Amino acid sequence: MTIMIFNQITSLIATCRYQSDVDKQILMLHAINSALPQSFRLQMPSLLTNDYVSRALDIIEDRVLPPIDTATNTILVSQYKK
Repeated sequence: MTIMIFNQITSLIATCRYQSDVDKQILMLHAINSALPQSFRLQMPSLLTNDYVSRALDIIEDRVLPPIDTATNTILVSQYKK
């Protein structure tokens, strides 16, 4: 996945999270899911709730975001403590 696509997907996820209309959230979730490579896509149920949308966005973020190694995480934590 290229950096540009990665940035667009994370931007769409953030926009979807702050959408107050559940119907629009569901439409955005479908758009995000269909934009992902086949191996990252979710098998979504036919009935979607607000709670499911939030959980699905969390799962997509976990699949898309690269893991942070412990050395990088240690550096980040030390920077925030200052």
